[in-house]
Amino acid sequence: MTLNVFSAGVAGRIAKSVAREYEEMTNNKVNLVIGGSVAGINRFLSGENFDVMILADESNVRMLMGPEYVDKYDIFAGNEMAIIGNNVTEDNWKQVLLDENVTIKHMNPFDDPGGYRAIMALKLADFYEPSLSKRFFAKSNYKGSEREAYDNTKDPVKKPAFINLTDNEVFIAYRSLAVENGLHYTRLPAIMNLGKSVNEPFYNKVSFTVESGEEVFGTTILHAVVIPKTAKNKKEAEVFYGLFLEIDFTSYGFTDEQRHVVLNP
Repeated sequence: MTLNVFSAGVAGRIAKSVAREYEEMTNNKVNLVIGGSVAGINRFLSGENFDVMILADESNVRMLMGPEYVDKYDIFAGNEMAIIGNNVTEDNWKQVLLDENVTIKHMNPFDDPGGYRAIMALKLADFYEPSLSKRFFAKSNYKGSEREAYDNTKDPVKKPAFINLTDNEVFIAYRSLAVENGLHYTRLPAIMNLGKSVNEPFYNKVSFTVESGEEVFGTTILHAVVIPKTAKNKKEAEVFYGLFLEIDFTSYGFTDEQRHVVLNP
């Protein structure tokens, strides 16, 4: 038997580890697909079978899948957006992002929550300092938020380009990715980093329209694991699901800013 598992890149390394553990324990195989959560959900909605889905944005479960497609899900961790870069600090992050010699990078926002959350973090800069986000988006060496800028499938920003940044590049990404890969990073102000539920009313004021045409609003970052109603191997999916939830996610740089949510089927 083969268990089909989709994982967002933010939990890809953990999913691989759990897949190995599951295979050793059950003698079953795991077909693990890693990619952007929105792209994964679109594949699922187009008919591809996944027994378990590990998704970067809990709101995608409610907005794009909903009770119609979800058997059960749990929020397994929180996170926050940070700036990965060799020379960025909590004192100079604003100057670095505004520097015309520094290129701002992030994941593709149209199919990856890590990308649209980076854009949301930049939009939220206006609550830190009026008109600051406009200055970020106006930079000539930032590709911005237009769909055409992300059409090239060979775009290096879609790969882990945060691994080998030059001194003139920064990458806005989940803090857990920096911690997991041992990279230098700095935390963004809480009003911008989408990591503190106390700031949820501000986060809700920004949004981004993803590939499916759905407008996704900013929320506190929460990651979710899902068993779809269409899973072909429900019992084995439960085993993988349970193993995954046993992980100490804080040791990977995730946060415990989470809440338990139950969908009524």
